[in-house]
Amino acid sequence: MAKDVDKSLPLDRGRRFYNRRVVEALEKSDINRAGAIVETLHRRNPDKTVLWPYTYNLLLRHYCKQQKTIANTNLARILALLDVMVAQGCADQASYQVAMAACSRARHLPSAQRVLEKMEAVGQQPDARIYGFLINCCARKQGKVAMADEYFDEMLCTGVKPTVLVTNAMLRVYSRDSGRSKLMLDLVNRLREEYGLVPDTVTTRTLVYYLLCENDVDTAVEYLRRVVSDFPFDEAINLPVKRQVMNSLIDACRQRGDWNSAEYVCTLVKRTEEDNFATDSSTSVRDTEKLEQLVVHRDASSPSVAWTLKEQGLSRMSRGDRETFFRNRNKEESVQRALEQMGQRAPVSRVDGSIEKLSVKLEGKLRVLDEMVQTKSASAREFNAVLSTCGRQGRLTDAVAVLDIMKKYAESMADCAPTTWSYNTLLNACAVRGDIDQVESIINEMVDNDLLLDQVTMNTVLKAHTMNLKDGLNGSSQTPLTTVMQALSFYEWCTENQKLNTGAATYYSLFRLFVTYLETPDGHSSSPVEDDSGVSSDEKDTESQEGELVAWMTEFITTACRDAPLGSLDTGVFNSAFDFYHRLGDVDGSFALFNLMKKRGVEPDDSTLGLMFATCASQQQFEVGLNFLDHLMTAEGYKPTLKVLSGAIQLCANSKNPDGALELFRAIEESGTYTPTVETYEPVVFAYGRVGNVSSAWEIANEMEEKLGRVSVSIYNRILLACVEAALPGRALDVLGVIRHKEGVRADVISFNTALEAFVRAGERAAWWRKNNVGWEEDADFDDDNEDEEGLDVEYLDGKMTEDMANVNDPNALEEVRKKETPDIEQEHLEKALWARVSIIDLLEEMQRSRVKPDMTTYERAIATCSVNEDSEGVIAIFDKLIDRKRGHQAVALKSDLVSDSSFSAYLVACTALQDKDRIVEAPTLLHKWHTTTGQIPPEFVVMQLLDSLEGLGEWHSAVRMLPNWQKLFGVPPSVDVFNRVMEMCNCAGEHQLVAPIFATMQDAAAYRIYPDAESYIQRIYAEEQRENWVAATDLFVEMRKKCPSEGISHQQLQKIALGRYRLRQSQH
Repeated sequence: MAKDVDKSLPLDRGRRFYNRRVVEALEKSDINRAGAIVETLHRRNPDKTVLWPYTYNLLLRHYCKQQKTIANTNLARILALLDVMVAQGCADQASYQVAMAACSRARHLPSAQRVLEKMEAVGQQPDARIYGFLINCCARKQGKVAMADEYFDEMLCTGVKPTVLVTNAMLRVYSRDSGRSKLMLDLVNRLREEYGLVPDTVTTRTLVYYLLCENDVDTAVEYLRRVVSDFPFDEAINLPVKRQVMNSLIDACRQRGDWNSAEYVCTLVKRTEEDNFATDSSTSVRDTEKLEQLVVHRDASSPSVAWTLKEQGLSRMSRGDRETFFRNRNKEESVQRALEQMGQRAPVSRVDGSIEKLSVKLEGKLRVLDEMVQTKSASAREFNAVLSTCGRQGRLTDAVAVLDIMKKYAESMADCAPTTWSYNTLLNACAVRGDIDQVESIINEMVDNDLLLDQVTMNTVLKAHTMNLKDGLNGSSQTPLTTVMQALSFYEWCTENQKLNTGAATYYSLFRLFVTYLETPDGHSSSPVEDDSGVSSDEKDTESQEGELVAWMTEFITTACRDAPLGSLDTGVFNSAFDFYHRLGDVDGSFALFNLMKKRGVEPDDSTLGLMFATCASQQQFEVGLNFLDHLMTAEGYKPTLKVLSGAIQLCANSKNPDGALELFRAIEESGTYTPTVETYEPVVFAYGRVGNVSSAWEIANEMEEKLGRVSVSIYNRILLACVEAALPGRALDVLGVIRHKEGVRADVISFNTALEAFVRAGERAAWWRKNNVGWEEDADFDDDNEDEEGLDVEYLDGKMTEDMANVNDPNALEEVRKKETPDIEQEHLEKALWARVSIIDLLEEMQRSRVKPDMTTYERAIATCSVNEDSEGVIAIFDKLIDRKRGHQAVALKSDLVSDSSFSAYLVACTALQDKDRIVEAPTLLHKWHTTTGQIPPEFVVMQLLDSLEGLGEWHSAVRMLPNWQKLFGVPPSVDVFNRVMEMCNCAGEHQLVAPIFATMQDAAAYRIYPDAESYIQRIYAEEQRENWVAATDLFVEMRKKCPSEGISHQQLQKIALGRYRLRQSQH
């Protein structure tokens, strides 16, 4: 960027030109370029002022907008720029205000003090805004009250009149710790009486919330009365307080049973002008309506709505208020709160701070725990802390080991005996791993030890079964149906035998289990079976059981949502149920559940409505979804949010239904209740991208640019996706060209990767057609009517080739046409491959020029394009970009973070095709560097490809030399397949004498201890036969028959050896 900026700034232009360049960069939000321009001008003119104070201040404001609540490099950049402005005499009062505002955002007092010192050094006097920002920097940790008071007094002494900004900053400092309510009220009263300051919404919110946190509800109400008294008694007043603050105060008064105060605040809500509540959310409005009903019915026992009152506030109540409070609260809530208080006073047994501080990683915790056990200083807290970490990380083996130590340690320390919570950590480890094999033994051990199961136990076991389904049964042999039935049996046992109650968390876990079951491939299938003639009776029984299970799940969800206590249901539970109906594709069930949800009084959220729209979209019932949206907007006054609408359109896109997405978008647009944004256009473009409709995607993007005046890079990425689906790399390059010349839009790594994917897709389609064309040429019974021309490359059907084929009936003539046209097709293929290689290398170089950092996917797709086009030179050329060769051909440095498994395999295939022996010999070193840098184990297919390449170039001896150092090279011992492949290479090379030592090394306990399989014996026997060592061969053949099952030895393997062929002939006779 520095060179580009330097070229764009001629030396002979005036100040207006340079200032305009900075302003233009800021108008485009390119703050980095603006900063580079300023730095270039400072470097050129160290003793001359080029920029105006306005330009400097504008740049400062843009930097300030990016300032976070931490002291970072952005703040340092602001202070450095301020230093330059002070040195050049361009800093004015606004400059110091902006710099101080950035310090205030970062809450960095040293930087603010530095700005203040600069002001005083040049004779500038700080104003109220400067002091306000300076005091706000004191709002750190418990609040630097003494420092804030000092600056406040200094402000008053210098004759600066305080403002509301200063007031709020002081209140923010005081509110950082408890017990300062009197200081805050005195400050507000003083400023109101002496300076006539009227509080704003920030002042009121800070004070009311602080008093509520202190449980001083009476003072909060009294303060609100005092604020109201400053306004004339009109029908409507412009009270400086937000609806949510009033809701919190009403709820606190209601829970205390203070109905007079609650009714008074409700009256204030009605008297306050609606303009004050213009920005309030619909949730706040519903909370107000609900609280008004609770106050009318004198209901103090219902759960909190906007504020939870703690019992510490009882000390501030009068005796009569306390009696009213306890009388209005039901017994269940009283017992629950008493248990909470007991839990707060009890010593924490779940997490031990000391062991957490001593070591962060699990291995360190295990080592510390072992030392504490040796010194007999461990307690249950240390054990539970380590068990908790094991559970969170899914380290089941370590958790079991720690529990065994805990049980043994408890023999001498009874207080360290494992509890239900200890065993729950083991179950949590199972849940994280999706391992249900150990669950039953853990539960049985809990029962044997007379430990009571709790809801956490039940929910964790359900979660383990859910994760097991999600992970594809984790290698288990049982079916999803069996897994779900096990989970339901456990739930039934817990609720009936163990008498555990089903809470919201349990219902949520159950519903997620149902949803995950429907997501499994073998779970529920919505497509009907038309022909049962080829289906076995066992499969029919399984399908019948699956149908019955899904029907039972549906009935269970309906019954639970209808009959369960309201305290056991929440929006999350209902959303899981809606997700179930979405996976099931049951639109009617989804709407029935919505009606039930409204009847039970549970409010839907954005996720609820998004799932309902998604269900309609998945079943192609877009009109139903639109009518439902219209009903919500007209009958219930619902204003759909961006999340709901984007989710509905996105589901249309995911289901590859662009017309439905566009129809929904047009209906929303025509309703007039929603203004289209980038977030609403993007899923529509994505919908056409999914089906490869490039033209329609362009039309929507152009419409967006026309109406919004801009197009984001994400929109162009969706158009590139359309090029991928249509396999049109040329169009993808055109899209990148448009991005390149579009102001305010810059291609990112996703843009380039998507364009590269278009090249891959086109190459795959061309490769398929070449293969299909060969099959057609060789098939004498080819039928023109069976040819599927969808996606056909039109260039293969152009010109004389098509005309000749249309008129050829004689097979001999057809062969002549094939021979005549094949060279042209091959030449065309080579030209396309060369064009693809050049285009890809140009894209990689463009990424480097644009400072777009490529990732692993970038090179993976670039190499895949050349590979699928059979362009070995291109593969090597691109792979060489990942190798920094130093001091000639021998020394290389691999960019391992950009090399994928498939890229390395393609590189090996290309080197083999070109017979490049030097590169193949170098490949094990590259693979070793990749392993040592990334810590990953080379995949089996890469290793086998390496061995194939070595054999193809006659480098079998390199493979033999690698075997002893295999684990050191690649981090894992060689598998039996690797040994078999190396022995086969030796046999093919005629080096039969090497097979026996390799076979012995394979089984050597001091080396690898790999047990040979049938193929291992076959290779060893073949080597002995070739050496005419028939005694050893016969002994090995007998040993193979004993150790390897007969079904594990195929006829093809036996055909490889003479003894095997003899055995087969005997069995035939």
